[in-house]
Amino acid sequence: QEGFGRQAEVTIWTPSAGDEAAFLTLDEPFQSRARRAAYLLAKLISEEKDIYLVVRDGYRDAPEQMAKYEIGREYRDGHWVKVGPTSTNALPSSGPHCYRRAVHLILIKDKKWLGDDDKRWHLVGEAANKAKVVWGGNFKELFDAAHIEAVDWRDLARRRGRKPLAPSERCHEGKVIE
Repeated sequence: QEGFGRQAEVTIWTPSAGDEAAFLTLDEPFQSRARRAAYLLAKLISEEKDIYLVVRDGYRDAPEQMAKYEIGREYRDGHWVKVGPTSTNALPSSGPHCYRRAVHLILIKDKKWLGDDDKRWHLVGEAANKAKVVWGGNFKELFDAAHIEAVDWRDLARRRGRKPLAPSERCHEGKVIE
């Protein structure tokens, strides 16, 4: 089980090479907060015998972000139209992955992500809250349970002359909106 190890009665989490690679794509101080969230999450799931933690999807360059945005959409008459389930609402330069301020803390069971309806995703939210980062499970438009991001990434985007997604486009009173 990549990223999660058990020894005797003590549960420890050691980042795998893939986890470490994702962390290293992040800028400080978010990298430290993301690591803290991962360690807190590993502690929270330590009693779970059937799931483990994998860290992925830190920095995305513009082509990677665009490829994610195109999932579930078609370009028609000069506009993107949703035609199925989507992966992100952020175009390149309008989301935190492009600013090295987001990463995914993925809970894995039987070599697959937990289903969106699995209540254990809220453990990611609990760890994110303790690490003082934003949890994607609270986004208004898209439930992104594995996603965490820096609170201040929009400030960085604005300093670079970009228009980030507004908080109102992502979250609503800290609750998941159906």
